[in-house]
Amino acid sequence: MDFNERISELSKNEIIEKVGDMRQLSYVELQERMDGSAKGCRQASFRTARGLQFDVLIERAMDISSLYYKGINLVWRSPVDESHPSYYESKNDEWERNFFGGLLTTCGLTNFGPSSEESDVFHGRISNRSAKNVSVESTWKDENYVLSLSGEIRQSRVHKENLTLERKIQTALDEKTITLRDKVKNNSFRKTPHRILYHINLGFPLLDSNSELIMDPVRTRSVSGQKAENELNKYDEFQDPTKDFEDRTYEHKMRSEENEHCKVRLINPDLENGLGLEIRFKKSQLPYLVEWKYLNKGEYVLGLEPANCPFKDKSELREKGELPILGPQESQEYEIEFEVVETGS
Repeated sequence: MDFNERISELSKNEIIEKVGDMRQLSYVELQERMDGSAKGCRQASFRTARGLQFDVLIERAMDISSLYYKGINLVWRSPVDESHPSYYESKNDEWERNFFGGLLTTCGLTNFGPSSEESDVFHGRISNRSAKNVSVESTWKDENYVLSLSGEIRQSRVHKENLTLERKIQTALDEKTITLRDKVKNNSFRKTPHRILYHINLGFPLLDSNSELIMDPVRTRSVSGQKAENELNKYDEFQDPTKDFEDRTYEHKMRSEENEHCKVRLINPDLENGLGLEIRFKKSQLPYLVEWKYLNKGEYVLGLEPANCPFKDKSELREKGELPILGPQESQEYEIEFEVVETGS
């Protein structure tokens, strides 16, 4: 039995008898980036005794930029690297100039994907807003040593939306799971469109030609052109990095399992113990999963993106009555769990 497994069998008393400071085993702490385009960005760094390591960018809506398990990277990092929101360019596709990828980039809060409305931008603005009222906590709760980060991000404009995103990210000493809880509130006295998509980005070595995508959608449709349409039954197949690969984007209407949870896994059976990542979310909150498969040389990524509405133009959603709306002072909650799994393959 290795240490990561043994730690989960120790009681609180057995642990505190062996350490003078819990930072020997697990911690969360606030840091500040000092170099490059991320200079001045605060981040919260998490480390658990089970081998989980991840960083949260406070200046970027408390999105999660990295995730390692026992030193193995699980996410895709774009060539852009993390950057301060002051570098944000909203016109057309210029948002890609500071899209770092990472485990999570939040898209919303009034739009994701394309929009015909001049006031909206591709994938929304929230990921380029800084959090305030930020707090970290590391404490024993009964027999569990819990690490958490909470904060509030505001997206507002005079005469338009006035929304806040209250976010809490939590893990624990002996866990391989990250729990993200969001509450989006309409602080205004007018109805406000509300679209949200959780842009989760997985990369090498978790993503490889032999990786297995395990999910059970009710239906799947292409949202990115003829090649994706032609390969509709190959959405779960991968290949080695290919020059000039044309990305395929699919929208899956999800099927729920126990407790209304939807599950999707990416497993690499060639990694030790069949390492993988499982993503869980509630169908009642996020009934759609957008899949972005971009297997290009140097940009080798699988996006798995739970969303609260279809991946369509906002005006089309409004015409069809599919556009989510938050009424005055109304709020909506979301919960996503990320769990590292070892399938023994």
